[in-house]
Amino acid sequence: MSETVVIAERFHGPPRSGNGGYVCGLAAAFVGNAAEVSLRAPPPLETPIDVVRDDGEIILRHGGKDLARARAATPSVTPPSSPGLRTATDAARTFPPRGEHFFPGCFTCGPAHPQGLHIFSGPVREGFVASPWRPTPDLADEDGLVRAEFMWAALDCPTYWALRRAGEIRAVLARLTAQIDARPRADDTLIVGAWPLDSHGRKHHGAAAIYDQSGAVLAPFIQDGPLLFVTAVFGIAIGCAMVAAHHHWNSLPAIIISFFGWITLIRSAVLLFVPQIVSQLAGMAMHVPGIPLIPAAIATLIGIYLAYAGWFAKPRAKP
Repeated sequence: MSETVVIAERFHGPPRSGNGGYVCGLAAAFVGNAAEVSLRAPPPLETPIDVVRDDGEIILRHGGKDLARARAATPSVTPPSSPGLRTATDAARTFPPRGEHFFPGCFTCGPAHPQGLHIFSGPVREGFVASPWRPTPDLADEDGLVRAEFMWAALDCPTYWALRRAGEIRAVLARLTAQIDARPRADDTLIVGAWPLDSHGRKHHGAAAIYDQSGAVLAPFIQDGPLLFVTAVFGIAIGCAMVAAHHHWNSLPAIIISFFGWITLIRSAVLLFVPQIVSQLAGMAMHVPGIPLIPAAIATLIGIYLAYAGWFAKPRAKP
C-alpha cells in the first residue's frame, strides 16, 4: 500500500503552497531525527502527495513531479549561545525589522495567520535575530511533545529575517538540513535564533537554532549544508594549485601570494574535516559589531597593493 501525506491549508507559506520548513519536516519524518531536504517545486495544499522510497532517499511526489527529496545528513554548524528570553522578547517587538512582509499569512512568521507559530524574529545585534516561541497544545503528539515537523517549520523563516536585505527581497526555502536533538513539551517557552552565513547572487545561506529557557540547543539547522563541503573541496584545490605554482619568498608581493596559498589550503582542510570549528569562529565573529569588516578591509588593501605592484610599480634594475 502506497504512503501519502497531505498538507493542510493551515500549514501554508505562500498563499497556495506548503510552508517550506513544515514540508521538509514531513519528508524528514521518514528519514530520522537528522536529515537534509531539498525542495524542488511548490507543494500543493489539501492534496494527497505520494511518499516514494528510492535508494535511501525519500521523495515527495505529485503528478509525476518531485516536490522534495530527503536523505540522512547532519548539520555542520555550532550555534552561538542563547540570547536569553528577555532579549528575544524585546527583539520580537521590532518585527518585521525592516522593509515589508511578503507573506503575511505564512504559518511560521505571518502576523496575519490566526493559527500560526507567530515566530517574529527581530534583531538582537548585527547578524543575529531572535524570537520567543511558545508551541500550542495542538502542535503536540499524544505524549504532549511538539511534533518534529513543527520544529522544522520554526527553523525556516528566521533565517530569512536574519538576511541583511530581509523585507526588501523575496526569498523562499530551497534546502534545509536539521537535527532534532530533543522535542519540548507544548506550552514550553522557547527561543528561536538565526544568523546569516553567506550569499551568492540570489542564493542565501543561513543557520538557526531552537533553545530552551536554560540555553540548551534543541535543534540546530543550516540552509544548504553541502555548501560547506563543496567550498572546502574547491578551496583545497585552489590552495594546492597556488602552493604548487607559486612558492617564491624573494619579495613582499611574492611572500603575500605564497602565504595566501598556504592559508587557503589550511583553512579549506579544516573546513572539510572539522567544519564545526570554522562555523563556530565565523558565528562568533558575525556577532561582534565591526569584526566582519576587518578581514574585508585587509583583503581590499592587499588587493590594491598587489595590483599596484603588478601593474604600476617600476621593476628594480638588475645589477
